[in-house]
Order: sequence, then structure tokens, then C-alpha cells
Amino acid sequence: MSEVMELKPEAVLAVLHQQGRMPLKQLAVAVGVDPTKMSIPAMRLPGVQVSGDDVFLVMTQEDRQDLQVLEEKVSHGQRESIAALQAIRERKLYREQYSSFDEYMSQRWNRSRQWATQQTNWLRRTELLEASGKNSYQLTVGDAQILGPLEDHPDLFVRAVVEADTEGQPGKKGSRKKMLQAVVERMLAYQGKRSGTKPDLTYDEFVGLDSLGGQRQVQPNLVDEAQQQATLEKRPVADCLVDVCQNHHALPNDSQLLAVARGNDLLAMLQPLAVLQTNWEQERQLVKQQQEVEAKLAKVRKAQKAEESKDESADEPDEDQDEELAEEPEAIGPEYQVRLTGDFVHWAEWQEDGAEVTLLQDDLANLLGTLAEILEQGDSLNGESSITVRSTEPKQQE
Repeated sequence: MSEVMELKPEAVLAVLHQQGRMPLKQLAVAVGVDPTKMSIPAMRLPGVQVSGDDVFLVMTQEDRQDLQVLEEKVSHGQRESIAALQAIRERKLYREQYSSFDEYMSQRWNRSRQWATQQTNWLRRTELLEASGKNSYQLTVGDAQILGPLEDHPDLFVRAVVEADTEGQPGKKGSRKKMLQAVVERMLAYQGKRSGTKPDLTYDEFVGLDSLGGQRQVQPNLVDEAQQQATLEKRPVADCLVDVCQNHHALPNDSQLLAVARGNDLLAMLQPLAVLQTNWEQERQLVKQQQEVEAKLAKVRKAQKAEESKDESADEPDEDQDEELAEEPEAIGPEYQVRLTGDFVHWAEWQEDGAEVTLLQDDLANLLGTLAEILEQGDSLNGESSITVRSTEPKQQE
């Protein structure tokens, strides 16, 4: 009897109301009793039942009736089915026959607990989206899983769905999922940064500042310089800031921008700066591409020179060779009119677009070989690149 008293019925019932069913030894630990001093027969508490080594709350007649109704719904449509499983799980209506929800799902429905969790998460997050009036946006189970970190921030949760649907490429497989992941990551970054900004950043402000990149100009203070110029020239600060940034080829940092503008004023100031940033990036890409082309041409020229040197050594006549061979005039061969356009002009190092020259047969062969080697290396051409070859010799009359 003393063992039963040690169980502290109120504590036992409180634990079982949370867990539904659990092994006796775990229950003893949960209520602060030495498991070695307890035994199954000693468990004699009202409303508590023992099955094997497990202890569980007795199912009421209402519980059994509800379980039967809910299990009938599990075989219905998706939403009704998931809602029924969610209720069974929350009320632990499986406890009379199964030791855990895992066992119940596996043996009763041939499904896993993880599957049920994903489904209930989907239902809860779909209802969150619908509560905001966005009934037209449909979530997949995968979408709901990606959106999980934003569930405690309903405004960002809903906005993430709308942004991903708007920014994704319709009809492109996987595009919406990747866009949703990118939007959620951006919003999580915003959540991490907003607390360190006084006053708090809005999401729109964060996105605008983030579009300019990470670390930016600190000294000199470009915003201060723009303000001084605006005072002298009686022009808007935003216009002067574009000129100052262009002169320094740099952008101000977040704190400098936030010190002079917030909200829509800040967003209006950021738009021309984003254009500058894009133009600079395009310039850098062009320079990089030009350097890559020059490096490839240098490599081709080096290989050609090595090959020519090798051929000259092989063709050099011996001293004992007939003098008539040495005195034989060099064959000139037919001439061809060659016209290149587009990328072929740059690769041939002709300066004028559409340049046209006359080449001997051997020179033409070398040129075509060079261009062929470059193309084999995987270089792409613009759509207007072409080669036109025409013989300069008149056609013979039949």
C-alpha cells in the first residue's frame, strides 16, 4: 500500500494526461519515484489501466465512439483524413490498443509517424494561408515543409507564398520550389537582421538594401558628400548620390542610407543605385570575358607558332639538294575574298565589324583552322557571327 501512496495519484494522472500511455518505469521516473520500489500489481489508481508493462488512462465510452468516427474519416478526402488523424494523435485515442502513435500508424494504417506529421503540418499551414484570405494559393506538402520556419510569423509566411508564386517561372519544373526556398532564406535573414537595426527594418527596406550586396563603402561617407553637393547645387539628395557613387565607383553602406531615408523614400533612393550596381557587374563580366578570349587566342597562337617552327625544320632542304629546287619560285596559289562578322571578327583580330580581306589559300586554311580550334573548346557565338569565302578568280567559260 505504501508503494501506491508513493505514486502520488495527482502526479501520475497529470503525466498520463500528457502522454496517454507509457511504460511503468518511465512513469515512476516522471513522478520522482524509485522504479525498483514499484510493481505492476501496485498500480491501483482510479482511471488508470495496466497492459503488460505499460500504464495508460482508461478510455471512456465517448473516447471509443469518437475513435470509431474519426477512423472512418481517415479513409475520406485528404483534409478530412488528416484532421481526423490529428485529433486521434492529440487526444491519444490509440492508447488502449497501441503503445505509441508510431505503432498505431504502422499497424493500423501502414504509415509512419513522420508521414502523419508532414500531413498535419500541411493542413495547419494551409489553414493559416486561408485565414489570411489567400485561398487561391495552393500548397503542396513540400511547400509546407519549406515554409515551416516562418509559421510563427504569419505576415512573412503569407508573403513568402505570394512572392514565390509571383517570381517563379511558370511551367518550369522545380522553379517554384527553388524560388520558395530562396524567399524563405531571405526572410529568415531579415528576421536575424531586423533586431539589430534601430528602428526596426521593414521587410521591403531589407530587400532593397540586400539587392545592393553585402559590404559596401564606409569611408568616405558617400551620403554626406551627396548631401553637401545637394545643398550647393540645390538638387535632390537622391540625384546627387547617384553622381557621387558613379564618381567613386562605390555604394554607401546600410547605416549611411538609413540615416537619411526610410520607407518609400529609401526604396526610391535605392532603385537608381541598384541600376548602377547592375551596370558595374555587367562591365566586370565583359572585361572578364575579353580576358578569357585573349587568353584563348594567345594559347592558339602559341600552338600555331610551335607547329610552324616544326614544319619549317622538317621542310628545310639539305645542302646536297639540287640547286634547281632552291631556285624554284614560291607557289602563290589562288586568292580568296573573306568576310567575317560578329564574334569571328574579334577572334581573327580584325578591328572593323564586317571586315573584308583577300587571303591566299594557305592563309585562309590557317584562319579556318584557328577558328575551328576555338569552337572546339566550347565557345558560344552570337547569332550574327558568320564567315563568307569567295574565290577572286573568274569562272572559266565552257
